[in-house]
Amino acid sequence: MKKFILFLSLTVLLSPAFAQNLVDNKGQNDPKAKVILDKVSAKYEAYTSMKSTFTIKIEDTKGVQKEDPQSGTLYLKGNKFKVELGDQEISCDGMTLWTYLTDVNEVQISDYEPSADMIEPSELFSVYDQDFLYKLNADVTEGGITYNEIELTPIDKDNSGFFKIKMYINKTDYSIVKAKIYSKNNLVFIYKVDSFTANPSLTDDFFKFDATKYKGITITDLR
Repeated sequence: MKKFILFLSLTVLLSPAFAQNLVDNKGQNDPKAKVILDKVSAKYEAYTSMKSTFTIKIEDTKGVQKEDPQSGTLYLKGNKFKVELGDQEISCDGMTLWTYLTDVNEVQISDYEPSADMIEPSELFSVYDQDFLYKLNADVTEGGITYNEIELTPIDKDNSGFFKIKMYINKTDYSIVKAKIYSKNNLVFIYKVDSFTANPSLTDDFFKFDATKYKGITITDLR
């Protein structure tokens, strides 16, 4: 699904900000944006595990919807993650990636090797500090609530699958409520956080796919 939507394109997602002049002419970061991002990072990095339900919409640059919205659930624990989205269930224990296709009862197994256009789940809340330039835009009000809008652009534009990200952050508790990822193929991936649970009880085995639980499953090992 489009490179797993740039890993949640995200990710995320969970809810982590980022056109006009994205940065000043010297390519410097906005210190006001960094204050907010540091607080966001500190908030989420304090958790040992996370669960978030979310909705993804895909639009073109003119705001025309390209696919029906999809709802999903993301689980995180350190470098482990699990995503339930549509007819896919993607599990990773940090080393192995299992992609279970529910409609055909098939699991594809591969080594987990993040590519340049993916943001790893474990990096969602700190990657901005080394891989992006960031800027605080004007506040945005939706549904009577005002949010910080922070815009990020990748420093290494040539090896990134997207050219900017806009993050919408609750000004009261520094939670991420929405993210827009602008891809190079003129699509905009919009992630809205519907719910968030801090520190759910998740075992390490939760992030491993157990094929024995699925009768008649086809196993495709790509390692």
